Amino acid sequence: MPDYEGSETSQLTLTAQAVEEALEERILTGTYAPGSTLPSVRALAAELGTSPSTVSRALQGLERRRWVNVADRRGASVASTIPQGDEPVERAADALRVLATQWRLYGRSAEDFRGLVDQVVADAFRPPPAAFFVECNLVDVATVGGQLQGSIGFQIESLLLAQLRGDPASATGAIVLTSFFHLAEVRGIVPLGTEIIPLNLVPSEEAMRALSELARDASVVAIGQDDRTTQQIAGLASHYALTAVVGASLADPVHAAALAADADVVVVTNATQLPREIEARARRLVVVGFELERGGLGPVRAALHAAESDPAGLGVGRAAGRQLTNRTGRRRPG
Repeated sequence: MPDYEGSETSQLTLTAQAVEEALEERILTGTYAPGSTLPSVRALAAELGTSPSTVSRALQGLERRRWVNVADRRGASVASTIPQGDEPVERAADALRVLATQWRLYGRSAEDFRGLVDQVVADAFRPPPAAFFVECNLVDVATVGGQLQGSIGFQIESLLLAQLRGDPASATGAIVLTSFFHLAEVRGIVPLGTEIIPLNLVPSEEAMRALSELARDASVVAIGQDDRTTQQIAGLASHYALTAVVGASLADPVHAAALAADADVVVVTNATQLPREIEARARRLVVVGFELERGGLGPVRAALHAAESDPAGLGVGRAAGRQLTNRTGRRRPG
């Protein structure tokens, strides 16, 4: 259990020792990689629910132990190497002893505890992924991500774009693979210096055939989540269909519903969350899926081979569960 102390407002807050241990755990698990800059004192205090002065004392303790370097104006950064001499064996044994005692008091068996420890050890010592595949939706995560893993032959974990936004450090130490459609956004999220390789996604054969077989006089409306994706979907549909295509954004659901009700065909991508009332009005719905363009994987293989021959170049990765996939020669709507 973490230690607490009384604040001036009589609320319970973490002690400096508890904050120090929390930051130490994040450094050891790779959340804060060697050499990386830590969040500000105020940001850490808000996140951990304690005061800035408590966080400052915790950082001073870590600095005395040479785990971090503190500069007045630049803030604190993780040391490039963690010093020895912190008695990790004794500390780990103490932690395990406490957990084992609690486990026994709950009436669980020693065999179950050993199994749990084995599972935790296996997860903790699993090699970090060579690369993360970043995509915006679970459908492409399953389809394109699976194709990518089977085609490359390296350990690749998937990561949703929303997860990456919430935790940019999750991609630390690994190559990031993403589609051209998300390339600009990913560049603005990942830590500086992260290698990003764009992937080309192409519409599935089923979708291309469905669009190319539409009648010349068919009325077609392309619906996207926002103006950007609507424009992309309409352009893609126009590329394969012989008829004119009108775009409608779900930012204006009333307008989109009216167009869908009058159209012969409604076109969306597999990432579009089409409201049920609009889907019910559509006479025919064409869902465009995407597949990995296998001929464009040369740069990906080259980068992963280079990283394999120089593991230090990848830094410290963090193996946490993820999911995704995306790419398109003509950029794929998300």
